[in-house]
Amino acid sequence: MTILGERLRDARTALELSQQQIANHVNTTQSAVSAWERDETSPSTGDLVAVAVLLNIPLEEAVTLAVDYETRFAAGRTNRRHDPRANHAPKSTR
Repeated sequence: MTILGERLRDARTALELSQQQIANHVNTTQSAVSAWERDETSPSTGDLVAVAVLLNIPLEEAVTLAVDYETRFAAGRTNRRHDPRANHAPKSTR
């Protein structure tokens, strides 16, 4: 199964673009693009559309992959260290 980050990375490298070039196009940081490609985070809807157009990824495919990412995240299947809720564990009562 193709995941969003893998699809973004494959399309970017096929076009011989750097993460920084993608970041400049959508007015974000290179580290944000890197996080998208590692499936640590997903781009906002606006960024997703801009990146999909730039990388010639059909919008329907990009949205489907993004929804799948969000579904997996909501189901708790992603790494907890990237879950903002993971930092709010109850403190010990000792």
